[in-house]
Amino acid sequence: MRLAIVGGSREAARLSRRVPGATVLDLAQQVPVIEADAVIDARHPFEIAPLHAVATLPPEAAVMRLRRAPWRAEPADDWISVTDAVSAFGALGSAQSRVFLCLGEAERAPFAADEGRWYLVRTRAHRCLPPDSVVTEKAGPFAVEEEAALMEAHGIEVLVTRNAGGVGAYPKVAAARALGLPVILLSMPRGPGPEVQTVEEALAWFDSLSSR
Repeated sequence: MRLAIVGGSREAARLSRRVPGATVLDLAQQVPVIEADAVIDARHPFEIAPLHAVATLPPEAAVMRLRRAPWRAEPADDWISVTDAVSAFGALGSAQSRVFLCLGEAERAPFAADEGRWYLVRTRAHRCLPPDSVVTEKAGPFAVEEEAALMEAHGIEVLVTRNAGGVGAYPKVAAARALGLPVILLSMPRGPGPEVQTVEEALAWFDSLSSR
């Protein structure tokens, strides 16, 4: 049985190592025609467009979404969970004047007209930025100590980010906890179709198809 793995996530890379011969496709680089009997959609958890909307699939292909579990709050966390970027902006307190903003370009739109706060923005796209902002382009992997030092150096009072799960982006959340800072988190959206949360579950699904 032919397997295609779609996405540039860590989970996609792990899957490709576990299934020799699987086709791996990154939609950031191409819009593919997928020729496979089974497809594991391992895109970033915030990419929720149905796979058939961004790629051509055989009508008989079985599709499973692999989307890692979101982070869970610990007792010391001060989290505000919101459903979208507009709500994230609305959740900022009036006394929170220095913000660490870690959202994508489209999600930054509600913050782009905010003239009352200073923002440290983690991005490689210098667009849709608040008027009073500084960009930090440093790419991961990050360490908790580095993230805490960055926030302290800039006097950050609140972190705004996505609840993307996994380990790659977690150090800034752990750093906010260590510093006693509140975190405004965009909740992971629910996508269409069936989902699993781990590589092992995705492999079990594929194995069950192969054994039929």
